Order: sequence, then C-alpha cells, then structure tokens
Amino acid sequence: RQSPEGVSYQVIPNRTETPFTTVDAYTDPETAVQKLAEEERARHFELDRSPLLRFVLARTGAERHRLLVTAHHILLDGWSMPILFGELFILYRDGTDSAGLPAVRPYRDYLRWLDEADRPAARLAWQQALEGVEEPTLIAPAHQQAVPEVPCRLHAGLTGDASRALHQQARELGVTVNTVVQAAWGVLLSTMTGRSGVVFGSVVSGRPAELPGVESMVGLFINTVPVRVRLDPAETVGELIRRFQEEQAGLLPHHHLGLTEIQQLSGTGRLFDTLTVYENYPRTAINGDLAEDDLQTRMIAGIDASHYPLTLAVMPG
Repeated sequence: RQSPEGVSYQVIPNRTETPFTTVDAYTDPETAVQKLAEEERARHFELDRSPLLRFVLARTGAERHRLLVTAHHILLDGWSMPILFGELFILYRDGTDSAGLPAVRPYRDYLRWLDEADRPAARLAWQQALEGVEEPTLIAPAHQQAVPEVPCRLHAGLTGDASRALHQQARELGVTVNTVVQAAWGVLLSTMTGRSGVVFGSVVSGRPAELPGVESMVGLFINTVPVRVRLDPAETVGELIRRFQEEQAGLLPHHHLGLTEIQQLSGTGRLFDTLTVYENYPRTAINGDLAEDDLQTRMIAGIDASHYPLTLAVMPG
C-alpha cells in the first residue's frame, strides 16, 4: 500500500480466518476431487485481500478424505510445503494447540539479510557472466502475444538403470546431477536454435546458507536466474560439464539479485523463454509423529505452472 505522501508500507494483521470448506464426494470420488481441484485452481486470489490460502476437505469415504490446499505462490515455495504440512499434522495431533510447534526464525530476518546483501558485487558478477550475449534464446518468439492458458504436462521417467548411471556419471565428474541436467538442456537448446551459446532460466532455492535456520522457514525464497551454456567443439562432454559447474559455482553468492534487474544489466531485455526446475529440496516425513490410528497419508500431489512456453521440471527419486 502507499500513503498520500508516497511512502510504501505493509500491513500485517495479527489474526485472519483461513477459508476451510468441507464437501461430500462419496459418489465417484476421483472424478469429484479432480473437478474440485480444477475449480479451486481457477479461482484467483486478490493480492490485497488476505489470506492468500484456502482449504477444501473432501470426504471420499467413511474414514477417507482428500485435503486440497490452494495458495498463491507469493506465500510459499516448494521447499516450504513439507514444513507447512508437518506443522498442520502437529496441530491435528495436539488439537490445534500450537505449543508443540517447533520454534522457527521469522521471515523478517531473511528480508533484513536480503536488504543488506552486496548488490553492487552481484550486479558486477551477472554483468560479467552475461558479457557477449547479444540476443535472447527463444524457441517460441510469438508466445508473448499468445493468449494465456494452463500449460499441458508430459510426464516421463528414467529407468532405474538410467537413473543410477546418471548419478554415477555425476559422481565421476565431481558435479551435481542438476549440473548434468542443465548442461544437457543447454546442448538441446543449442541444437534447436543452431547457436553455440544459449541462455535459459533456472529456479534456485534462494535460501542463503549463512542465515541459520533458513531451511525450516516458510515463505517465498525462490528466484529465477539466467543460466548460460557455451559450447566448444574442442571440448569433451565431461570437460563442458566441469567448466559449466565452475562457472555456475561462482554465481551462487549472487542468486539473490532479481531477474528483472539481471536482464536489464544484460542489455538485451528478455534473455530466455525456457525454464529448468530441479526439485531437490528436503522432504520431511509427512506424517510427523502421528500415531497410525490418528491419521495416515497415502498420496501427495501438487500442481503449479510458470508463464514460460516450455519448462523442464526434474524430480529425483
């Protein structure tokens, strides 16, 4: 909000009521729950009206339920979800008594850290990393003029042997699996665009290791940063991956800088229209300390989307 004097401020209520709806879905429960989920996803949030979170509990049997949780992404990220559900199950076990919830570091500490981050050093690092990029890497240039729509999803999985081979290859090269995936994505984009150098986006956790307790905080920490892959015909694939890892490691301390500012520094404006997401955040035991006769979870699934025309989301395990 903004005052008449032009000063921006934020109002945080001490208490708010979270919408919680209960519905019966005994007849054809899978179809009914799917319909509910689609309806919930289609209901927009108003950013100036709290809360940006709501729940629907669908009864699908005498002792079976499906809980639909819908939230605006500005509230929390994927890393936050296991933490949130862990706290929900503790409250369920303790009859909404919050005394059993673990103490966590307040989100304001992260905002303070972000405000004190070395922005000039980050700007210089990104300028150097993107030096020589003269135009964006686009596979769907006309997409900006397209009518927004919910993206289609294509699910594919590696075999156990292929997955083990991928992890073994990463270990032998001394890199992360994410590095191998991103290098492969760069090679693919190079083939699709006919360029020896490409740029794509990557979603990073945005949780600084130097902020103790950040791993247990609920909030929106993620950032999207550009990833540049330059191919050299004289290099082997292993040499490409090792060099690429070294280049990316140098940018880790500067992942806090916003994408809009990074793209302005590049001088090209928009840099890419493809995105990679490697979901390697910790997955805590979703049942917490509940006894088996209290509550058992059988399935967890989530849906989100980006505005880019093509996104590669990799989920290990």
